[in-house]
Amino acid sequence: AALEEFSFDAGKLLLTLSATDYRAYLYAQNHGNSGERFAAQTLGISAVVRTNNGSVVLMKRSARVGEYPNRLDVFGGHIDPHVHRKNGKLDPCTAIGAELQEELGVTLGEIEGMKILGLIRNLENEKPELIFLTDLSLNSGDLSARARNAVDQFELSELLFLPDEKTSLATFLKRRGSEFSPSGFGSLLLYLT
Repeated sequence: AALEEFSFDAGKLLLTLSATDYRAYLYAQNHGNSGERFAAQTLGISAVVRTNNGSVVLMKRSARVGEYPNRLDVFGGHIDPHVHRKNGKLDPCTAIGAELQEELGVTLGEIEGMKILGLIRNLENEKPELIFLTDLSLNSGDLSARARNAVDQFELSELLFLPDEKTSLATFLKRRGSEFSPSGFGSLLLYLT
């Protein structure tokens, strides 16, 4: 899905989305006018994930992914306009739930809570990213076991479980910030604010 516009009204983030796909985004990034990249408004979705035993979960992206291989990141992807719909409309919540199922092997019933933290923009490629906070009913050990058998397990090479403490997370982000994808860095920074 492409982000056409957004606004805030009475504490709610209002998004206007249109159908597009990830391939259109990749084409736009690699075939800009006169060799220059231009901004495609394909909306990315990312989730800061918390376990029920007090951890924030990050991943190290595998070498096999197209964007930001071998970087630290949160979980996410894109809204498929043909699949991620609710009541006939594009639905980012359905999309992030599907991404967590595919990347971590969790079920929708194991997602105990989900809320939108905000909207950021990747300054390297101008892509907007909708950031979620999700709470799981699983502990770190159970989540590790699920991720090993996930449909998209190839997207990550390692899970990292960090204490869900602001000081500890801020120190980790400061010390290892250069190892993050832009959306991963921005998601964790937004979580900390």
